[in-house]
Amino acid sequence: MVYWSMRFGNGPDKIYYAYANKDFTALSSTPKQLFFKADSGATIDGTIAVKDGKYNLFFKTEGSGSGIKKAVSDKLTEGYVLYDKYLHQTKEAVEGADVFKLINSDTWILMYDVYMKGKYQFCKSTDLENFQVVDQEIAMDFHPRHGTIMHISAKEAQRLTDRWNK
Repeated sequence: MVYWSMRFGNGPDKIYYAYANKDFTALSSTPKQLFFKADSGATIDGTIAVKDGKYNLFFKTEGSGSGIKKAVSDKLTEGYVLYDKYLHQTKEAVEGADVFKLINSDTWILMYDVYMKGKYQFCKSTDLENFQVVDQEIAMDFHPRHGTIMHISAKEAQRLTDRWNK
């Protein structure tokens, strides 16, 4: 499944999904809207985290208020219900959130782009509802925009290093 934000004409951005073919060269299904915001405002930069059998769709909401919120469903492609609370921990403008679980831990990290400041903020949670800033625990020697964290194996890391670390 591939999911993304887009808009038609002058309408607000919305999060859609479709399935890709096995070669990942084309979509094999018609795009459908993934999340329906009650006020029909914009939703962008979606990311999905699965916890306790629930799909947690984090996104930036725009329109009547702006920031990181989430919606939760028992199913991947339908039934998302808004958890109507801002999850970011700053008064600065944010977007491009990602959520990932720390290896061998029950702790999750919510990171988002504080784009007017040119930096990320990192927050931790064990329930994906209450977050605490942990910027002081993070060290980075680069400045990504709209980044994503992926767990990879040692073998995958070595293949990437062999190919790109020249």
